[in-house]
Amino acid sequence: MPSGDKIDVLFDAPGRLVAVEVKSSISNDVDLTRGLFQCVKYRAVMEAERGVSGARHSVDALVVVGRRFPAALRALQNSLGVQVVEILDRH
Repeated sequence: MPSGDKIDVLFDAPGRLVAVEVKSSISNDVDLTRGLFQCVKYRAVMEAERGVSGARHSVDALVVVGRRFPAALRALQNSLGVQVVEILDRH
């Protein structure tokens, strides 16, 4: 990214860019909080790039976490408008 940030995973589909911040099952609440704010930054930078280039694609950023997302962080997640996907171990 022009901001110097590095996105973990970027999906580039026709008409849509989705940045994904990946957090492992051992990520603590501080790391998950940082991930939420990273997504806000990714989204803002991608929107700025879109504006400069004149592109029309949609942009989004989400966090994928390898455990249950803590209830204590849900209010922050909702206020920032960041989607969280939980990948839970089925064993």
